[in-house]
Amino acid sequence: MQRIEWIDYTKCFGIFLVVLGHTSIPSNYINFIYAFHMPLFFFISGYLFDYSKFNSFTHFFKHRLKQLMVPYLWFNILTYAFWFFVGRKFGNDSNEAISPLTPLIGIFYGTDTGNYLIHCGSLWFLPCLFVVEILYFLVYKKINQMIIILGFALLAYLNIISNHPMLPFSFDVALVAMFFYVIANSFKSEFNRILLIKPFFQMLIIFGTIILLVILSQKFGRTDMSSNTYPNYLVFLINALIGILFTCMAASFKSRFLGKQKWIEFFAKNTLILLAFHSVIGSILKGGVLFVFKIPVSIFELNLVYNLLLTLATFIASIPLIFIFTNYMPFMLGRWNSKLSKGS
Repeated sequence: MQRIEWIDYTKCFGIFLVVLGHTSIPSNYINFIYAFHMPLFFFISGYLFDYSKFNSFTHFFKHRLKQLMVPYLWFNILTYAFWFFVGRKFGNDSNEAISPLTPLIGIFYGTDTGNYLIHCGSLWFLPCLFVVEILYFLVYKKINQMIIILGFALLAYLNIISNHPMLPFSFDVALVAMFFYVIANSFKSEFNRILLIKPFFQMLIIFGTIILLVILSQKFGRTDMSSNTYPNYLVFLINALIGILFTCMAASFKSRFLGKQKWIEFFAKNTLILLAFHSVIGSILKGGVLFVFKIPVSIFELNLVYNLLLTLATFIASIPLIFIFTNYMPFMLGRWNSKLSKGS
């Protein structure tokens, strides 16, 4: 499959925001990032969905089970082991009496609530996306696309106001995520035309959307898809779409002038590994700052510059890990042949 350059730029920027958003940056930056960074990934997934590639529901189910749930289980095992032997003995986790059984149960519950994924909270995205795609595949040919968009948006709202415990596999969040996934897939042609407008108008949209995004994200406060928390549900949907348009337009603008960049493609192809292990890598890096350089990790608290550096260091430190997974343990990524074996 030929790679789409602006999508690589978008994914790279999106995963950068995910990593940065899990550091100790000031709350106003958190509000900005959380307004759209996870909707962005559901949007891109919907944009790339192609119903015609699958000859049956069983075919699609097995394909996505391998691509999403196999890595989910393996990454949970590895990050849980790190948390059990190391993570829970240092930092904030050491001050909390969390039973080792809680995150173990959480692996099968599949939602980032109640310390269920304390070892790697970001992994909630994978079972949630799996639910979204299965639901969409089932209704794709049976229900009008606008009815799907509005229907699931309404179901999500009714679910949010019902105030019940989070459902397994982040099913609650999947109802919300469906909105972005289906819009991307249904209006793919129209969206492509928007991205092809002249650079001058692209710049106007980029500046206009980022101003709106900053204003709305600061006025209405933090949203959090992982816990299905939205101060204002309608504003969240609007603001997330604004953030998606801003990011994709900026990515399209950059790809026009910078073209294909190998390092962008590299990280875009491996967002899954960064999603799963950025917290582990970040913890190790902060441990190095403390134990090797004797610098207290409190320097990262509410400091944007230091956390930007930590995020960049996390990307760099992930490169050997990505090499190991893609070449020696591709089965953990839902792939059965490594690059090395293909070349041998």
